[in-house]
Amino acid sequence: GMSSSSFSEGPAAQLAGEKAARDLLPMLHSLSVSEADYAAWRTQLEAKSFKPGLIRSVDVEPTRFVNPEVLKELLDVKLDKALDLDTLEQRLAYVYGRDDFEQIDYHLVPAQDGHAISLLAREKPWGPGYLDFGMGLRTDFEDESGFQLSVQYKRKWLNKMGAEWKTRVQIGDERGIFTELYQPLTLNGELFVALGG
Repeated sequence: GMSSSSFSEGPAAQLAGEKAARDLLPMLHSLSVSEADYAAWRTQLEAKSFKPGLIRSVDVEPTRFVNPEVLKELLDVKLDKALDLDTLEQRLAYVYGRDDFEQIDYHLVPAQDGHAISLLAREKPWGPGYLDFGMGLRTDFEDESGFQLSVQYKRKWLNKMGAEWKTRVQIGDERGIFTELYQPLTLNGELFVALGG
């Protein structure tokens, strides 16, 4: 009977959950196994787990505007070394967070004495130019009030290094035109130049 907004009923929900779990203890005990059986199952599971061989190459399916070499650099997969799946997943999440893609998939392909990573990065269909609108209102419910309207155009991937240009126009309490050019100097973006005003 509780909803996701029933914050004040949290302690009651915890007590109800604890009571329900205790009521099920006899059934749960009947499903338990010995320490030895559990250890044997873990050993069998680990023996079946996938262990990729040495990574021989990283191949990126053709993209529309994102430079595949930038993707390879950001993933930073060490060739001729064993793949660290956790690190790869973290770096894929970072690449996805750059907001160029709607989906990123990869699979491992057998290669000579190891594997190759095949990466399919599906770019957003509405890029690489974006138009954003914003509106803000404020009041103290007495005599102070104000508003802000803004329009921003952002153009990504002006070149293979990933240059971006954005311009914002504001009217209201603060007025002005602001523009900025961001130019990476390295594929991973660690060195860059930003000009604006």
